[in-house]
Amino acid sequence: RIGVVHSISVSNGSASRRTFRLHVVTPAESSGIGNSLFYDCPLAPGGALRDLTERRLMPGDSIRGMASAADSVSVSVHVTEMAVP
Repeated sequence: RIGVVHSISVSNGSASRRTFRLHVVTPAESSGIGNSLFYDCPLAPGGALRDLTERRLMPGDSIRGMASAADSVSVSVHVTEMAVP
């Protein structure tokens, strides 16, 4: 089974500019520029971003992220699971 990412939404709930990183990582990888979806991407105070790019996650893959401040950047990922013939 694989995961199909349909959308990623990121929002900044603070009154200050924030940055964030998101990565799709295989079990053998670390987060880095080479597997980043967003790297030091800026979000304005109260700002939001929505990415509608469809991506596939293979078994064991994960989405990892970090932000410039805790408790201010929220991430929502819409994923469905598909059987692979």
